[in-house]
Amino acid sequence: MSGRRLAALAVTVLVAGPLLLAYAALPRSPEDRAAEADALVAGIRASVATSDSSLLATRAVADFGVEEGVRLVLVRIVDQLTVEVRVESPIDVWFEPPVVACLVGPDAAPDAAGLEDRCWGEGSLGQVIAAGLVRDEDGHLGLVAGTPVTVSATFQRGDVRCDYPPGAWYLELRVDPIVDGQPAGPRYAQAPTFEVPFVPDQPLQLVMERRYCGLASKVYREQGEPVVASD
Repeated sequence: MSGRRLAALAVTVLVAGPLLLAYAALPRSPEDRAAEADALVAGIRASVATSDSSLLATRAVADFGVEEGVRLVLVRIVDQLTVEVRVESPIDVWFEPPVVACLVGPDAAPDAAGLEDRCWGEGSLGQVIAAGLVRDEDGHLGLVAGTPVTVSATFQRGDVRCDYPPGAWYLELRVDPIVDGQPAGPRYAQAPTFEVPFVPDQPLQLVMERRYCGLASKVYREQGEPVVASD
């Protein structure tokens, strides 16, 4: 190669090199960061299993339409629930605390009970899940690729949140993924469903609180009226 060509090549490298480095160092657009955050959260998989539960009976307002009208009916509600939650990701993903998790019963309608929060149960399932995650030196919580996190906890219905019947429940999981070293904003992971069972003829204690957030007419038709235990 001639001296002239070598000189031209050297000039090209000197000029283009810093430009390439500068281009590589440019921050990604908000749209790119949001897309990566969406992809990170979309890859998270959670599952829920129940190992124990107990029920109560309560009265709820049920709207059966024009023909049958509106009336109070007896329905079952979940009093205590033990859940095992498994969370995993195919790639490493880090979150800004806190992790927010909530158990939600069938046909959630908290406004029907004068409530805003559709979550069930006393205590923080999010804290239980967070305790099983890894933590980096910056305080971020993380899921390591191929390393599932499994936690188990028992919750009571408590005194302020929604009451729900047994049936098809789901887990609501909200996380704030870290992209380019910064939180990208809260996002909801895929919501896994799970079944809370019941025994039709099991006598149940009657409670009078009016915090029923399910669709009473539907569950009354599907599950029938519970047997109330005698005092």
